[in-house]
Amino acid sequence: MGANSLLDIVVFGRACAHHIRDTLKPGKPHRAIAQNAGEEAIAALDHIRYKKGTLHTAKIRESMQRTMQNDAAVFRTEETLVQGAKEIDKVAETFNEIYVEDKGMIWNTDLVEALELRNLMTNAVQTMYSARDRKESRGAHAREDYKVTFLFLFFSFFFFENIKILDTIMTFFFKKKN
Repeated sequence: MGANSLLDIVVFGRACAHHIRDTLKPGKPHRAIAQNAGEEAIAALDHIRYKKGTLHTAKIRESMQRTMQNDAAVFRTEETLVQGAKEIDKVAETFNEIYVEDKGMIWNTDLVEALELRNLMTNAVQTMYSARDRKESRGAHAREDYKVTFLFLFFSFFFFENIKILDTIMTFFFKKKN
């Protein structure tokens, strides 16, 4: 784990603990939950588990990995990122053809890998589109064709349905100059 991650855990973990200490009262009951709470998650799990596709998780994951390595690597250009956005969309579409061989619910690593891939694919699509739309260089988001770092921060918002992007919003906020 990187130093930033460890620092985040310490700083935000402590802040979270203090918030809990200051806002929760011992013995206070939990709010009632909806009768159908969790049904959507179980339906999503079963959808993947019983899918009649033809592609195993490893095949789709490898395609996603290759696309990200080839088109969204450390050294990026407009050309590779535009191509990468097209490619990652094609790879994300293949998730519709996923096949989980093990239909059981005990130690089902095949299902766990498929669920992990769904999350990774969502992140890969977001990363590719955000990198393509960012017209600057900053840290790990280096662009060979944009050497300038602007004095504002980009934020990308994505709206998904089944890994497919429905809409994106890119906005920015100006940074204060020290």
